[in-house]
Amino acid sequence: MRMEGLARLHASMQDIGLIRAKFRVRHNHLTFAGLFLADVTPYELALACLGHDFVLIFDVTRDYEVRAYLGDQYGALAVALGTNAGSGNPLRSSDFLREIDAALPRSVGLGDRPTPADVVRVYRDVEEADKVHLCAWRDNSLRKERVTPANLAKTRRLIDQAAYDFCKRHNLSTCWTDDPRRAIATDLPRL
Repeated sequence: MRMEGLARLHASMQDIGLIRAKFRVRHNHLTFAGLFLADVTPYELALACLGHDFVLIFDVTRDYEVRAYLGDQYGALAVALGTNAGSGNPLRSSDFLREIDAALPRSVGLGDRPTPADVVRVYRDVEEADKVHLCAWRDNSLRKERVTPANLAKTRRLIDQAAYDFCKRHNLSTCWTDDPRRAIATDLPRL
């Protein structure tokens, strides 16, 4: 199905130069913390259900087509919505996505750029998820080491695809801390 609201949201992001955006969206009595990542291929739409322990992640084509499939999370969403099998009102994935699409914000501002901490709240499969503040860029060539796949994955997830590509090309590792006082900007370093 094509998500027109998501296309509109992405156009708003492009107008102000954002490649990632965070937002909140409501569906019935549930609130979702959402992320739209336009720096990866395919794009990703992630919806973390607040107050419940599940996240819905959808691949989005460049034409804003999304497969209305909830996979392993179908049951968790149905229970949270109160539409489980015994309710007489079964959950239809396509209806859910249509309603989410209609509820998406029409525009975003620069304050809607997600921080690494925002990303970790939604994507929980990040190495050392408690360390979300970038504190250094380490040149592995000086140490005769290679940047690890896990560090590259964290860099892509918490910063963006461009940082991942830069680190891979220059053999740099991102260093992370749980101390916000040690945080540095996520801008790419000048070599």
